[in-house]
Amino acid sequence: MKTKKPDIFLGITMVMLVLAMLLCVAILYFQKTGKTFGDPTLQTSETPAADTGETTPSEIDTQEPAPTETTPPAPSGEPIDEADRDARLSTAMESLAALARVAAENGAVMAVENLPRTCLGRDSSDILRLLAADPRLRVCFDTNHLLRETHADFVKAAGEKIVTTHVSDYDFIDEKHWLPGEGKVDWPTLTQLLKNAGYGGVWLYEVGFKAPRSRPRSRDLT
Repeated sequence: MKTKKPDIFLGITMVMLVLAMLLCVAILYFQKTGKTFGDPTLQTSETPAADTGETTPSEIDTQEPAPTETTPPAPSGEPIDEADRDARLSTAMESLAALARVAAENGAVMAVENLPRTCLGRDSSDILRLLAADPRLRVCFDTNHLLRETHADFVKAAGEKIVTTHVSDYDFIDEKHWLPGEGKVDWPTLTQLLKNAGYGGVWLYEVGFKAPRSRPRSRDLT
């Protein structure tokens, strides 16, 4: 009896079907991920990736500093006892000096924020002392945090050091973070004070979601 020879055409057909299925799977994968053939992220760790200009984790420490950014640290928490205040200011100055150095090395500027109540940085006197820690330190002016002096006095003393803002309104009794116009800040006057001091930077609104009872809004912020 003769043995039937394998059908070579059937074998070729099966191989082509398998290849077609693999191609379909590949096409679906690339459509879903947005990747393309030759994408360096598809290469194994043993194959050097092409230079795409993107920063990889191993390159972060060797990159040139990024364009200057402003980083506003809060100089303290609270409450702070008056008897401890001088020592706390000195300690904060040491920390700010170190932060200013690191910021400068990375193309950034540390802007010390004025804070309310017993916090460090509660008035221009505190702020100027903190800034004396390093000539590269600047001010983040929070319009809602001044409880011990007027906006005019603060801007007159520290205005030339202001490089960014936190803008909101309040009742002059405590911080409230209301929308401008819902509190007692004289905005036209404050705007002119900052302009006269040479400030031309951003106005960053730091406002609460809910309005004061005395100034109902049509809706809460979301």
